[in-house]
Amino acid sequence: SSNNQNITNTGSQLSFHDINYKVNIEKSLCKKTEVKQILYEITGIFKPGMNAIMGPSGSGKSTLLKILAGRVNRESVEGCVLVDGMNQPSNFRCMAGFVAQDGTVVGTLTVRENLMFSANLRLPKSFSGKEKNKKVDEIIYELGLTLCADSRIGANWLRGISGGERKRTNIGMELVISPKVLFLDEPTTGLDSSTAFAVMSLLNKISKNGRTIIFSIHQPRYKIFKLFDGILLLGAGRTIYHGPANKTLQYFNSIGYVCDEHENPSNFFLDIVNGDSTAIQALFNRNGNKNGSSNANDPSKPLVLTLAENFSNSPYGKKMKQEASKVYESYYSRKTNGSRMKHPDILYATSFLTQFRYVSQRTIQNIIRNPSAMLLQVTIMFFFGLFVGILFFQLGHNFKGAIQNRTGALFFITLNQIFSNLSSVGLFALERKIFIHESVGGFYRISAYFFSKYLCDLVPMRIVPLIFFSVTVYYMIGFQLEIYKFLLFFLILGVSTTSGATIGFAVSSSLESYSSAHLCLLTIFVCMEVFGGFLLNLTTMSEWLSWLQYLSLIRYTLKVGIHLLCVCVRMCVRVCVCVFA
Repeated sequence: SSNNQNITNTGSQLSFHDINYKVNIEKSLCKKTEVKQILYEITGIFKPGMNAIMGPSGSGKSTLLKILAGRVNRESVEGCVLVDGMNQPSNFRCMAGFVAQDGTVVGTLTVRENLMFSANLRLPKSFSGKEKNKKVDEIIYELGLTLCADSRIGANWLRGISGGERKRTNIGMELVISPKVLFLDEPTTGLDSSTAFAVMSLLNKISKNGRTIIFSIHQPRYKIFKLFDGILLLGAGRTIYHGPANKTLQYFNSIGYVCDEHENPSNFFLDIVNGDSTAIQALFNRNGNKNGSSNANDPSKPLVLTLAENFSNSPYGKKMKQEASKVYESYYSRKTNGSRMKHPDILYATSFLTQFRYVSQRTIQNIIRNPSAMLLQVTIMFFFGLFVGILFFQLGHNFKGAIQNRTGALFFITLNQIFSNLSSVGLFALERKIFIHESVGGFYRISAYFFSKYLCDLVPMRIVPLIFFSVTVYYMIGFQLEIYKFLLFFLILGVSTTSGATIGFAVSSSLESYSSAHLCLLTIFVCMEVFGGFLLNLTTMSEWLSWLQYLSLIRYTLKVGIHLLCVCVRMCVRVCVCVFA
């Protein structure tokens, strides 16, 4: 009971005033942009409790939710969002939790490890290791995850926990910071009705302790609907109803829409908002429902506009606007008087080095528990090394075809090291959703994520396979056996591999599609091969194309290798001249 008293009334009041949102849509054929408005003059208040944003597909639910959570570029949003009567801090995401519709947990880690990852990065330095463990244990118990706490989440190739347990784990990742406001985008998507009710009941329990829970939801069952405290019903980006959930049916009765006794209110609301659709009109006409989509005032006006006007002019709408205007007037008066009108900005809870440490630790765990990619890379490099070694086996020091054979071997080796980095496109492409969610949520700096992923991929996926390849190739071909020359050979290939992987990482982070990134990187490497100086004489190339040679990694690698080869050949010639002179 003492714990409940400590967190009671910790939720924030979120008010939003005259929210308009437009996006630019590019037409692919004529390459012109068209401005489309998603939200129209949305005003309202969400208080501590269960607050649902409902509406049909395309009504703007998720867009409004992201605007309230501070996850949309503010420059494209008109209006203002106030938290407890003050402006949102610039990084409101650090004090609010956001649970995305898709899973944002790493499948190779256990439930406890994912929660600890969030705790280690988002709880302040004042929390000791024991306190973090205690916090995670409390969340596991509160969410009913005790039995699966040490089970892996699961992935496409790995069997794991159920969908409901995964969803609760996502919620737990945000509850670690005890957020005043918790946002959820379609929390029941992909769950059966029983599991969905269990998840929503859990959220209802959390809201009773004073939390402000705001979520978008499409078509909940009646038992879930009864858990709601407030509802914002949207239709085509406009407010159809906003107020207490237990008065929603009363309001629609007042404007002539009566819900059948055994009908789900959620389905009833969607039928009303979708009244302009052909399917709904046919259904109403067939059943002789007088509450159909007909608009007696102006048949040419879309029904959704009439519904929005009805609510705006109704006592329910006027009461809501009056309450919202009081919050804004109080804010404006304090702003005019020069009072503090903004929450203090919340910086990252941990330092760059701490973030680098835990992201690196998670990446290494992921590689260890899914070693197939690394083993495949090592195996391929080893067998390709055997192939090149057999092809150019023990060239020796005779001068018959020495230059051609050695340059050919160097070209094959260089080509292998560059094209082996095609696997680097998966580094960021496969974790894009997790990265976006965690970086926006204040888990870590972008730089900490990049450097940790870069180094943790470079060593096991590039350097380790290169060791097997270099040892196999170098001694099978019969290059000079001095250890410092082998180390120089390894260093050159290592720099070439690192450079190729860096280009792969850049392409991977720039393109959303894995296939597009793979094709783009392949094109870049092929161009590097053409302008590398082995297949085409660069001195005879047209001037307008010759500059491309300076962008080829293969050219630089071959230039260093052939330069060293020529030095070695000249030394051998001088030794022979001195001996036979």
